[in-house]
Amino acid sequence: MPASFICFTALQHCLRTAAAVNNFLFERNIVFWNADRKVLHGKWNDTNVVMRKNLYWQEGGGEVKIGPETWSQWQARGMDEGSAVADPMFVDALKYDFRLKPASPALKLGFEPFDLSKVGPRK
Repeated sequence: MPASFICFTALQHCLRTAAAVNNFLFERNIVFWNADRKVLHGKWNDTNVVMRKNLYWQEGGGEVKIGPETWSQWQARGMDEGSAVADPMFVDALKYDFRLKPASPALKLGFEPFDLSKVGPRK
């Protein structure tokens, strides 16, 4: 399965659906969100969702919390094995240029860049 860049809204929907069916693999993704949003709010301690080798980054940095848990608490439960919290090093996120710079930590996690011009709404 190829890696992907995840839009926050799509992530929330996919993971809520996955929790309902109790079967989902989420790996090699970049999860990037605004500081005024939360990642994975709700109850995530009794699901069969497997999450690994993902890169998380809140715009501007800051503490990453997955629902009510700190990143350390989240990983202590076995969630997101091999994942990291780090700046993905986009070319220019403020101008919506989400291509990765060559030193991006996402590449070390197995993320495979793809042509972003073919994603999202088009005329």
